[in-house]
Order: sequence, then structure tokens, then C-alpha cells
Amino acid sequence: MRLPKPNTYLRSLILFVGFFITIPGPTCAQEFLLQAHKKKATIPFKLVKDLIVIPLNINGQGPYNFILDTGVGVVLITDYTLADSLKLDNLRSFKISGMGERGELEAFISPPISMEVGFSKATGIRAAILKKDAFNLSEYMGIPIHGLLGYEFFKNQIVRISYNNNTIVVYPESSRYLLKKGYKIPISIEENKPYIETLVRLSSGEQVLAKLVMDTGAGHPLSLEDRAGVPFQLPDVHIAENLGVGLAGPITGYLARTPELSLGKYILKNVIAAFPNYNDVLIKVLVPGRNGNLGNSVLKRFEMVWDYNIGAVYVKPSIYYNERFEYDMSGLEFSTLAPDFKRCIISRVAPNSPAEWEGIKPGDELLAINLKPIEQMSLNEITEYFKSGDDRNLFLEFIPKGSRESKKIIFTLKRRI
Repeated sequence: MRLPKPNTYLRSLILFVGFFITIPGPTCAQEFLLQAHKKKATIPFKLVKDLIVIPLNINGQGPYNFILDTGVGVVLITDYTLADSLKLDNLRSFKISGMGERGELEAFISPPISMEVGFSKATGIRAAILKKDAFNLSEYMGIPIHGLLGYEFFKNQIVRISYNNNTIVVYPESSRYLLKKGYKIPISIEENKPYIETLVRLSSGEQVLAKLVMDTGAGHPLSLEDRAGVPFQLPDVHIAENLGVGLAGPITGYLARTPELSLGKYILKNVIAAFPNYNDVLIKVLVPGRNGNLGNSVLKRFEMVWDYNIGAVYVKPSIYYNERFEYDMSGLEFSTLAPDFKRCIISRVAPNSPAEWEGIKPGDELLAINLKPIEQMSLNEITEYFKSGDDRNLFLEFIPKGSRESKKIIFTLKRRI
């Protein structure tokens, strides 16, 4: 299959990964199982922009970088070039939808393929292959990203995610009795995604019981989208932002803070919440009573054991538990450029932000922060610099768009929310 290369879309700093994908027609058995001689399997992962990136082999080839995403119900291949390299033929097209401003996207159904993550293997998987990468994940993450893996990985295994040491440990269901450590929280699996009912205290002081997707494939902490057919009331203190990209296109809205969010017996304070524009999400909410989702910026604060079959997750605080919720303090949105992802280009400058005050514009190229060249830094490091402290000064070097000479400035961060 030969397809034209899509245009690069420079993304927002919060990621909303796709929802509600269903592969039409009959499917094969789609589940990951440990190889018979293994009692468990340990898989290292990278935490990039608060998202979990794992190595995955397809049909014996790889490894490919996939985001472990409990918010998707089928395997999604976002890099359409894999269809060529894996020699996947006779692909049948269908339409998919998700949150955002665009309409449906065209995708393809793969023939049955095999997948391996460590010593956990699945055969007969059918994946959705995007004709055009709606997310531009590689540019957003600063490393090659080939797809998303969710429900199939969790459905018949017990999965422990340790953010303390960046590992995933997979156990067979027979080991369940060994894993009941931590606080048990009931979850429901609907549309192949895990849901939790939990208390959220709004800025008005009202406490609501919210039904939320537990979404490891979303980088934001909390998203509040629909409340009995109307949007949640926007707090008085908020900023307008590009919230990210869903399968159906850009998602716009606002960021604010909620005073409290409960996760079982644990209470998180002053949590940053996204309030997407209602028209972007209204017709996309297919699960009755769904109010929004919990992203990985919340979930990473806990060591988690997922058990879909009994409808439970066990949690205990991780090393991130007491970390303050912070958002970008520069007003800069940026993306890296393929093939080596070593160049950092400004894609958007937020109004009334430090970046706008300093005259930085879209298309400018960032060269160094505090004398450290961008090419020696990961996108994670760059992102952390720009939310590292209210009133902190950074020494930036950049090239204005269309110029050959660089500029050096003292750049002062300012907490915006």
C-alpha cells in the first residue's frame, strides 16, 4: 500500500488520544497471553510527556514504539508506512470517528497479525491502520511512534504498571491472589475502556460523582466534558488553550483548576482540568453517564495493578504522588522535526503569555536553553524546563523565522493557571 506522506501538524502540549473506534465485521480472538513457561514478564517503558511508550513486535519485526493507551478499544497503527514494511495486503477501508472538529477519517483493517510485548504474545489481532496520522505523535513525542495498544493487552492479563522504576509486569490470571496489594478501586469495562466513578469538587464548592475513563493515553490530568447533557461550568479563573488533537481533529477549550479529585481514599488537590468546547465532544460521548476522563498525569501518581476481569484496579502512591500539578509557564507550543527529532520549532504562541511578551513567533526555531543545545535534550527535558517555576529566568537562544542570525534573551516564566 502506497500513500502520500501527510503534512506535518504541529501539536498542542496536551494529548487527547482517540475514542470509540470499532472495527467492522468478524474479528479473530484478540488477546495477549503469557508464554506457557513464564510466570510473569517484565517490560521496560519510557515515560514521555506523561505517556507510556513500550516496545512491540509485529509479525516478528520490530521493535516498534507503541503508546500503552487504556483509552483505545482496538489496536491502532498510526504510522501508515508499517503496512508497507510488514507487507500487509488486501486492506479493507472503513470510517472512524473521535473527538475534534473534523469529520470521519479513513482507515484500513489489517489482516490477522501477531504481536509480542516481552514474553506476552497475541495472534489473530486485527488492527486499524490510519490512512493519515491524525495525531502526528512522533513530532509531538520527539521519538518515532507507530501506534496505540490498549484493551487487547489488558483484557486477559493482570498488568502492574510501576511508575517508580518505569516497568510493566504482566501476570497470568492465576496469579491474582498474589497481587492484592494497595487500595482496591472498582472499575467497569465499557466500550473496551476502564471507567471509574469518583468524586470531583468543583470551583463552586459543589462535589459531584463523576464517571471518568481511566486513560493512560491522555497526557492531561483531568478532562470534564459533559454533565447530564450540558457542559460543566467553567471556573472564573481559566485560560483558553488548544487542548490537543483527537481522531476527528483539533480540540479547543479552556484550562482551569479543580480544588479536589478523589481516587479511592486518596485526595489530590488543586488539579489542572481541561474543559473542552462542548461542540467538540457532545456527539462523541457514546457511553451513558460519561463525564470525562482521567489522564496519565493523575494515574502516574500511583503504582497500579489492573485487573479487567474482576473489574478492579489496586493503587498505592508512587514517587510522583506529592508532585504539584503544573502547566506550561512559557506560552510556547512546539514540535520536533523528523527524521532525527533534534530540531524544535515553535508552532503556537499563546496570547498574553511570556512568549508573546518577548516577541517569539510561530516558525521560530529554539536552539538552546541555559546554554544547553536543543539537539542534546529530549522533548521531555524541554517541556519540563518550561514549567519549572513561577518567575524563574531561562537563557534562551533561538532563530527567528526567516533569519540567519540567532537571538539570545533572558526569558521569565510565569504561572498561567
